[in-house]
Amino acid sequence: MDYIDQDQQFLEICRKTEMNVLSIFIEFQDSIREYGDRVNVDLFVDERNALLFLILKELDNNGVKIDFSTISIKVREHNLENDLTPEYLEQFFYKNNPEVNAKFYIDHLIKYAQQREVSDVGVELFNNVRSHNPNIASIIATAQDKLNKVAASEQDFKLSDLRANKILAEAIENLRLRSSSKGEVKNGGISSGFATLDAVTNGLKPGELIIIAGRPASGKSTFAMNICENIGYKAKSTKPIVVFTLEMPAEQVMYRSLCALSGVSQNSVQKATISSEEYGRLYATASAITESNNVYIDDSSYGLTIEKVRSRARVIAQNHADPETGEPQMGLVMIDYLQLLESEQYFKDRHLLIAHIAKSLKALARELKCPVLALSQLNRNVDTRGPDSRPTNADLRESGAIEQDADVVIMVHRPETNAPPEKKNELKGKAEIIITKNRQGEIGTIYCKFQGMFSRFVDDSESSFRPG
Repeated sequence: MDYIDQDQQFLEICRKTEMNVLSIFIEFQDSIREYGDRVNVDLFVDERNALLFLILKELDNNGVKIDFSTISIKVREHNLENDLTPEYLEQFFYKNNPEVNAKFYIDHLIKYAQQREVSDVGVELFNNVRSHNPNIASIIATAQDKLNKVAASEQDFKLSDLRANKILAEAIENLRLRSSSKGEVKNGGISSGFATLDAVTNGLKPGELIIIAGRPASGKSTFAMNICENIGYKAKSTKPIVVFTLEMPAEQVMYRSLCALSGVSQNSVQKATISSEEYGRLYATASAITESNNVYIDDSSYGLTIEKVRSRARVIAQNHADPETGEPQMGLVMIDYLQLLESEQYFKDRHLLIAHIAKSLKALARELKCPVLALSQLNRNVDTRGPDSRPTNADLRESGAIEQDADVVIMVHRPETNAPPEKKNELKGKAEIIITKNRQGEIGTIYCKFQGMFSRFVDDSESSFRPG
């Protein structure tokens, strides 16, 4: 049997399944109300079957009993006599359905539609790759997006999942777990390793886009890396942590992590003036990092696009798939920083590019069910308001797009960086983690410490939080 014959045979199976579903809907009208939301016209390969399905839905929505007469009336009203002929309609009224299993046939209807969609993606992928001067990264990203949409359509829609009483019961149970957790993050969120920050945000939640912004040299990269270190090295997350660093080479990032975790100053490491005791701490820290084999640092900054970020993150998540379910797993993705990313697509205006990148990062967070930390620059406005000014959401570069898609916005502020010379000693080591947006919690300022020599922030018993 050649390819054409196989294709025709498959399409015939699809048509028979469509007719079985329509026959059940006609004979057992209640089944339309129970399963109708899982069925749409895009699932039908035969246009006549799709038209008949629309008529059945219209009759049921209007509270009209479905029979040959009422269907025929609707066919005439919509001038479909040439398509839905009496001979075509009669097939559905002389079928015997002694053992009706609507879900079985609808599952197959969806499965066959998915098979056709995947096949179409494959054909399109083949044609695009064989075209003149193909953009491989863009082709792969587009194909992955389409395949992800096909996979998402497989999810079984259940009306009961939308009932308010069920949602309320789940929310109450979630609240009970959180109230009995004694400060631990137990709502599905991940502890950032900063106790005060976790108390305010209740952890970093799957699907969240978290923006970390600040002036140059404010420590936003250090703060974000401290979170990655806490999750990947200290807590030893079983899920992968991926860091895309567009400014620093991976080796420099690793030196900073060694200093932050070991308590050995960066100055000693850079000058290679390390005492035997410090070397012992560095060696112990390096051993601990080596054991954590699920932290990835990607420093391929040149030409890094949002499409490549999504593609690489997906590959890593798939490589760490749950052994039982096969579902891809990701613990955290960090981008340093957002404005340095590019796109395979062309955008006439810069703000449209940033909007596309922000939306793509939010989509990645939801797709991989993990928090995404994205660092962002501030515009120059914050520097014109004087040394005592604090950054706000309005100071975000391309703020409209970034702030809109973010679930949490954190400003890293160190007063000493812009303080006059006479105040620098007084403010040295003081840091403020300003939460300016938090969809699921308070906003306010966390007062903590910054230890620049060790490349780390310290959120301890002396830290405090001021709401507002």
